[in-house]
Amino acid sequence: MVNNGGRNSEEWFLPHDVLINILKRVPVKSLIRFKCVSKNWANLLESPYLSEQQLQYSTHNNPFLLLQRIPLRSPPSPFPLHPSTFLISPDFSVHDIDFTAPAARIVGSCNGLFCLRHIDHTLSLFNPATRQIKEVPQTLIDVKTINYVGFGFSPLVNDYKIVRISFCEVEVEDGVVLLDDVRVNRVQVYSLTTGYWKDIDAVNLRSLCLVSNSVTSSVTANGAIFWQGIITSDPDSELVVSFDIGLEVFTLLKGPPHPPSLPFSYSNVLVVYHDKLAMFRLFIDDNFESCSIDLWVLEDTPTCTAAEESWIKMYSVRSPSRILYPLSIWRDEIVCREELCRDNRGLKTVLSIFNPYSKELKKLPSHRDEYCYVSFDYVESLVPVVNGHHEP
Repeated sequence: MVNNGGRNSEEWFLPHDVLINILKRVPVKSLIRFKCVSKNWANLLESPYLSEQQLQYSTHNNPFLLLQRIPLRSPPSPFPLHPSTFLISPDFSVHDIDFTAPAARIVGSCNGLFCLRHIDHTLSLFNPATRQIKEVPQTLIDVKTINYVGFGFSPLVNDYKIVRISFCEVEVEDGVVLLDDVRVNRVQVYSLTTGYWKDIDAVNLRSLCLVSNSVTSSVTANGAIFWQGIITSDPDSELVVSFDIGLEVFTLLKGPPHPPSLPFSYSNVLVVYHDKLAMFRLFIDDNFESCSIDLWVLEDTPTCTAAEESWIKMYSVRSPSRILYPLSIWRDEIVCREELCRDNRGLKTVLSIFNPYSKELKKLPSHRDEYCYVSFDYVESLVPVVNGHHEP
């Protein structure tokens, strides 16, 4: 049998490159079943070469939109993954994710792997296509700290890593958070290859506070994890915090330039555009009846700093409806919550896809108004979770 590493006693009925070209197009669930055919089949299906080829094909041909529902009327907390998480395929069909783990939230999705945060603050890595799950070793953390978690892959070191940034407990004065009292307490990095956590220095984060919202906390692009941040002594400041997964170095980046005059209300959302860091700027008009959306893309990510001219404005578009709240970019279109109306009971919205070029607005299935959504890219993959076990 011929495989990527040599020749065995049996022969494949097809040339190896032809066989790989066929197998990379087969759904992962079916490929897993082929493992029981023989030891040779199992070895082939577990080979890094097939995993790499299948991931490349799936990324370019079968990208899914991963949506996680978060109840609007309850305080933020971990919640059951199923049925609160589902996939939308390019033909807009809906696929629930069958996962019976304890209550968990997805904090990152990369190359077919989920990083899950559980209700007891533990973390795990899960491949829903292969059903493989790995519990990440626990470390001593203070449950009173504010923890931000990022997850991603670095081709530089060929490794998946989790970074956890812990801020000390925030002092509260008359119900108001005092940013001056927010300090980075600890930064830890977990490597899937080594299976261990380690502490790293993050001196340039000591005067910062990370910004989270109902959309997402971090995004991953081109071997780095990004968060929005502000300088604690200057609440009006806007920065992007970058963590190079391979080098394990933090960098502070300037955001896109502001317009000469700001509208009544605006907000920023970090997204990924063609594997580059990007930012949506949502500008809401004074009457809350319309809005515009700018997309800025960071064309270069220097190791030390980024000048404003590194950000390129890709487009500025007016909403064809009322207000669109952008979540992410999927297949060059904007995933958003479309506001239908606003009354004393709150917002009524629908989950939609907006094409900024044709101005077409399409409603997505499986939307319920009492939820907001966190959006991720997802592709089926054979990427293994090292030393993991399989869900039935």
